[in-house]
Amino acid sequence: MMETYCATSISEFFQRLETLNPQGPSDWPPLLFRGQIDERHHPLAALFRPGKFRRREGGTVVRERFDPSRHNRLENLAVREIRTKGASYFAELMSVPARDDDLGWMTIAQHFHMKTRLLDFSASPLVALRFATAEMGNRSATIDADDPRATSCFGEQKICFLKEALDTARKASAVFVAKPKKYAVGPMSLRCIRSHPQTFWYSPAHFLARIRAQQSYFAVQPNAEAAIECIAKIVIPATAERQIKISLERMGFGYGGVYPGLEGVVKDVDWWMKWDGALE
Repeated sequence: MMETYCATSISEFFQRLETLNPQGPSDWPPLLFRGQIDERHHPLAALFRPGKFRRREGGTVVRERFDPSRHNRLENLAVREIRTKGASYFAELMSVPARDDDLGWMTIAQHFHMKTRLLDFSASPLVALRFATAEMGNRSATIDADDPRATSCFGEQKICFLKEALDTARKASAVFVAKPKKYAVGPMSLRCIRSHPQTFWYSPAHFLARIRAQQSYFAVQPNAEAAIECIAKIVIPATAERQIKISLERMGFGYGGVYPGLEGVVKDVDWWMKWDGALE
């Protein structure tokens, strides 16, 4: 059963961690942490999340669902394309996955935001907290432009639809905590990954500098029904996110801390230009 806690500051966050992991770093395997900007959704790999609303020929509106045969075929093609067309950029990698290490190639794809069956976790609770507070207090409702109700509702129906969107707006982020019993290591083929009976944990090689900086581990879901078990969730109210993120920036866990290189530097500077009190 997953326990739920609340933290409104860095110090309170650490107090919750002490409750979960009294042995500290000496405990092995270590706890893993995942930051999510919306605490309402249980961790699920992007490949298996419902897609946007699509209007099919004939006017019917459907929501995209995971199709195993179709996605498996596309996944095979994607790994092959990344491996062959990315060959000229291998010098940018800290190490190159073996040709038959599909899991290694998926790790690289995951860090460049491709939808995969991998889900990011970190051995660092502060890295996870950094990702959880990425939206920093944004409580605004988001309305999917492809949602048929956004264009077909009028009058009172429209008002009800907008009120529903506001009521369901994100009000808190969360750090999910997992306690794996063991880890898999590569190389591993897609066929082997899909044949696993349940979600397994993966400790990747440091193919990219950001994998090392983010202390990355992954939960690997072989199918849409395989659950990702977490032992706790630490909820961060949206009203506390800004101050927590400022504290993280001062502790070196800003963009530059989790995205090594010029990208992280520029994002850090941009963030301070937007949120420093002297410039508001």
